[in-house]
Amino acid sequence: MNDINLLVCGEEAFKCIIENIKKAKSTININMFIWRDDYIGNLIADELLVAANRGVKIYISKDKIGSMFEYGEENRQSFFNKDYNLLLFLEGYLLNFSYPMKGKNKSQKQKKNSKVNNLVNHKNITASYEISKNDHSKYYIFDDEILIMGGINIEDKELTFDVEKRKYFDYMVEFKGLKYVEIFNNQLSKANEVDFKNEINFIFNVINNNKKHFEVKNQILNLLDKAEQSICIVMAYLGDLDFENKIVELANNNTKVTIITSKKSNLQQDLNMKILKRIMKRTNGKVNIYLSENMVHAKLIKIDNEYVTIGSTNLNSSIDKLQELNTVIKLNNDDFNNKLNESIENQIRSSIQICNLNQIKYGKIKVFFEDII
Repeated sequence: MNDINLLVCGEEAFKCIIENIKKAKSTININMFIWRDDYIGNLIADELLVAANRGVKIYISKDKIGSMFEYGEENRQSFFNKDYNLLLFLEGYLLNFSYPMKGKNKSQKQKKNSKVNNLVNHKNITASYEISKNDHSKYYIFDDEILIMGGINIEDKELTFDVEKRKYFDYMVEFKGLKYVEIFNNQLSKANEVDFKNEINFIFNVINNNKKHFEVKNQILNLLDKAEQSICIVMAYLGDLDFENKIVELANNNTKVTIITSKKSNLQQDLNMKILKRIMKRTNGKVNIYLSENMVHAKLIKIDNEYVTIGSTNLNSSIDKLQELNTVIKLNNDDFNNKLNESIENQIRSSIQICNLNQIKYGKIKVFFEDII
């Protein structure tokens, strides 16, 4: 089976995305949270313009909320959102101040980019980027036959390194075939319900016709209840109490629990450490905790050797606030499963294992503010 492919990190993901842009014949749909004005952001734009010039209809939905992170991190340049917005510029300024990194641009003044106008004014391109939707999901649909979704934004740090030269670790999944796009659309519109007996499910936090359908949290909690032997969590950000309680419950009932996250996160570092320390205390150290030298931006949970969920959803308070997208895959594909296991093992090898509480440190003042955001 080669119709479901795991794409590990930005190098694999962007190669696959660009190949599919080049091959697209009729339509391309892109839903994105962050689209930065950097090398990969411009390369994707270039390829889309080539596709549009040969007649492909392109639909881009970029959440304006993501520009806060574009203004506050890395080169601090947004691809689409160049116009001054007091609130978002202030939030970007505070983000930059709260999480300083060597190598960031000093200014968030936006530089003009002619490619933006070329894209948004092209007759074959429809671009929405001025609406704040709180939509954190990232996906591409090509010719209604290929779906690529996961946790990777359009920005250089996902392709190579961040400004502090840390490798970003993340996932996308490629689904090849009309049937997967149909499942995606049916579950997005709630025409079909989630059923974990199926090979593939897509679970959404989504607003349809001004009606809120947030199912990701409950569905992942339900999935965790299926664990009989082990769960492995590879996660950027922690903090949701219901998930903390579930992890503690599973570990105290002798389920092997492994958590892999960043030694130094780009955001909410102190909150992550507080949650990990609390989990260790509540389980008497039964949870295997690994802190990676890489920036773990992934949102993955593997249950036994039966299921994996991959997507855009973090296990923090944003799970109740943001529109999100995860897939749940039954692990009956040896190639997919082997690559998944190898990627997890590679992260463990690049990590330090936490063996006692004294290894975990955080600032009480900073964690207070991170916990209330």
